[in-house]
Amino acid sequence: MIAPRKDKPLAWLRGEIKSPPFGARCHELRVNDAGQSWRIVYRIDKDAIVIADVFSKKTRSTPRQVIETCRRRLREYDDASS
Repeated sequence: MIAPRKDKPLAWLRGEIKSPPFGARCHELRVNDAGQSWRIVYRIDKDAIVIADVFSKKTRSTPRQVIETCRRRLREYDDASS
């Protein structure tokens, strides 16, 4: 059972957004933490922000496996939503 949705404001204090190499409305949020660099891959839909993956980034480019996993997850999400 899914709990009722309660919208909350987003307080954006610092960060960077980059479009990853797959799909419209998809973005990659960069979060730098003490000695660690994190990425959040998400898509902005009409009715939701869909988080496809959160991972630690160790190289300059997004790993191919992450891209493939995100594509699959978003496809599965779309199939379940329709």
